[in-house]
Amino acid sequence: MHGLQKDKDVGLVLKAMAFVTWKHRDQRRKDGDGSPYINHPIALAEVLWHEGGVRDPVIIAAALLHDTI
Repeated sequence: MHGLQKDKDVGLVLKAMAFVTWKHRDQRRKDGDGSPYINHPIALAEVLWHEGGVRDPVIIAAALLHDTI
């Protein structure tokens, strides 16, 4: 992959990460520990990357953003 495209891809994922962390900044899970809600979208993106072999930055960004609406 060309370096410029890779930079854009990483930039897209980082932009999504920044937005989702801001949107979920005050939310907690309803589990016993009241863990930060942001852990959920990050974990989903990680499962897609590591277990699903997903390398499309748009899909990874969508996974991060899926609960922001």
